[in-house]
Amino acid sequence: DCVAISNATTATISVNPQQLLISEVAASVDESFTDYDDNGSDWIEITNDDSQPIDLRGWYLTDDAKQPTRWQVPVTKIIAPGESLVIVASGKDFVAPTGELHTNFRLSSDGEYLGLISPDGQTTVWETATAFPAMNSDVSWGMTNVVLAETVIDATSRANYQLTEYREADPWISVDFDDSSWSPVSASIGYATSSLGTFVPGFSTEMRKVVGGRIWSLSSADAAESLFTGTADPLDYVIATPSQVVTPNVNFGGIIAVNPSGDFPEAFPYPDGTTFYTQNDFALRTTATVTIPAGDWSIGFGSSDGGLLRLAGVPFLTTKGESGSDDQLIANDDEIRFETTRTKGWTTATFTVPTGGVRTTLEAISFERNGADFLEVAIASGHLTNTPSPRVGWSLLGDGELGWQVETQAPLEAPNYSPRFRSDITSANTDTDQGIALRVPFEISDLDGITKLALSLRYSNGYIAYLNGEEVARGNVTVDDAGAHATAARPLALSNRPEEIDLSQSLPLLREGSNLLAIYGVRGDHAHAGFLLDPLLNIERHLPTNLGFMVPSPGVPNNVGQLGTLSPPKISVESGSFSDAFSVAISSDDVRSQIRYTLDGTVPDEHSALYNSPIDIQLSSELRARSFRSGYLPSSTATEMYIRLGADVQQFDSNLPLFVVDTLGQEVPGTSTSLFA
Repeated sequence: DCVAISNATTATISVNPQQLLISEVAASVDESFTDYDDNGSDWIEITNDDSQPIDLRGWYLTDDAKQPTRWQVPVTKIIAPGESLVIVASGKDFVAPTGELHTNFRLSSDGEYLGLISPDGQTTVWETATAFPAMNSDVSWGMTNVVLAETVIDATSRANYQLTEYREADPWISVDFDDSSWSPVSASIGYATSSLGTFVPGFSTEMRKVVGGRIWSLSSADAAESLFTGTADPLDYVIATPSQVVTPNVNFGGIIAVNPSGDFPEAFPYPDGTTFYTQNDFALRTTATVTIPAGDWSIGFGSSDGGLLRLAGVPFLTTKGESGSDDQLIANDDEIRFETTRTKGWTTATFTVPTGGVRTTLEAISFERNGADFLEVAIASGHLTNTPSPRVGWSLLGDGELGWQVETQAPLEAPNYSPRFRSDITSANTDTDQGIALRVPFEISDLDGITKLALSLRYSNGYIAYLNGEEVARGNVTVDDAGAHATAARPLALSNRPEEIDLSQSLPLLREGSNLLAIYGVRGDHAHAGFLLDPLLNIERHLPTNLGFMVPSPGVPNNVGQLGTLSPPKISVESGSFSDAFSVAISSDDVRSQIRYTLDGTVPDEHSALYNSPIDIQLSSELRARSFRSGYLPSSTATEMYIRLGADVQQFDSNLPLFVVDTLGQEVPGTSTSLFA
């Protein structure tokens, strides 16, 4: 629970097979501890830090480094592992009927040397390097284990990565591997892109709305298509955030259940969620994979304004309602088009599918310049000459309609990794089965006291972690002859939540100097929309530290300690008498401490007046001041007394010694008045 080492004094512990230590000392006891004789006594706590019981008989305690055998434990006292024994430093040198041990020396509250000597009378197993610090009444000083947490790898740590296939015991996991040709990154890496997922029945439709630019208005099918192919000049058309939706058929007319623009009822909202049917300057692109039975067919798209429809690799026999240039309208190709604007209209075509059917892709694009708007795709059995307006013989194309199969890849939104990775490696989002190898070096200058090693890891799919060439952990990964792959899909919520992995069993792998955490990150299939590896590696050290304790704990484990005892403040004016008012300044050697004071002779505490400017002294006063600071024991009390002389006393003249008695406004003992008779 403590976070620093006292700068007041330190203790040196010698290595000894039987590990005893002085764990706590109290050298100025009034009320916090009473001995067998019911007296407040100093005491020394000895703790067995070994794994075996130790008999204290024959051991020595001394407060004089030149006299190591000053007092010897006279009787058998077994201290179990982790347990403590309190010895009273009363100077009485006896064993009480209760078994309480008393030394032949007392402790100095000003601080002094203290040592624990083995039964040979020569080997010092514990001693203060100089002296334990001065102590106020009823506080103690001793040792406690300070837990120091240290982060050796975080999101900003230097690292290198590379795409690679999984191979067991690959050389790249070792500390000495040369990764100079790898890509440099921070340790937190990832990418988050939208992509296509699994096939589902229906169509995928994307909407792009123009909100500015040099041209701004959409007036042709070519211009509309360029918004989706990326060939449009971004200065000509400024596009709002694209939106996408999957629907069972293509029927967009702006109003749910009522379609004032198209010919089929129950239209869907547009992909951006709007239900208006008078939007301007936007384009729709619908795609699907279709399986068409053998036979004669008709297909068409209705729009306001224009657009196009492609049935890849299927030659159209006749067309109706087309417009465009000669190089756009090619006989018997797989496309029908209405290139310019129109109010409401249909463009249709006929075709024949041979025995066995055909599987191909369907793409329809429409644009809206202004006015009413809609997009519908319909089919009919046979080579029809009429259009779907009216709907005689025609029906909306959907999965299962007239034996057609229609499916699309549902879009996967870019995952929202929060917090986001530090290094974007979108370039690694390639169509391969390779994983991502990440090497993160780190330094540990000193292994002393390290008791815990913990990896906190955010990851999107699966991982295998290595420390200095040895595997130490893995998660959501299966390794087989085909390599390493994710065992199961991992939800975004889990990816964003760090997985806490205790690597303390791998502490022997750590070395002083250079170390390496290597992680093989498993990606999903190439259609997966994101990847994340975000490691945090922490170590904990448990170090014995000397601290002061406001609440002494003889015989039990030490509690939260204080970093030292503050020095008493300095008062600028010494005690004395005065006739004219004056000011007193108070200062402290510790500029971060607070000074609190009283003027009535009471001992200041944390609630007393806070000193922040010189104090005006006008009446007789007993000024007392103490220093306070969080984490430290309060100082002892500094006291000065000021007696104001009355006019009659100032004029008094005598050859005899003069004593001035002032009650400071308090009652004279045994009376009910502050005045002497």
